[in-house]
Amino acid sequence: MLHIDYGLTYFRKDAFPPAPGQRAFDLSDKCHELSLSGNLGGFEVFERFYEIGSVMGIEEFSQYLRKVPK
Repeated sequence: MLHIDYGLTYFRKDAFPPAPGQRAFDLSDKCHELSLSGNLGGFEVFERFYEIGSVMGIEEFSQYLRKVPK
């Protein structure tokens, strides 16, 4: 795997046209559909991503913040 999705996705309202009676669906299916139609973009970054959804992730991010010049 060369890339990961980490954290932020946004959609324009027109990506989800009204669908009376539509049930829940997997958002990855919508992303796949948008990619096939050329309507999905990405932004590649080269900095480390710090996840803060776990105690270990919060600690690693806290250590990083302590080292950042103020």
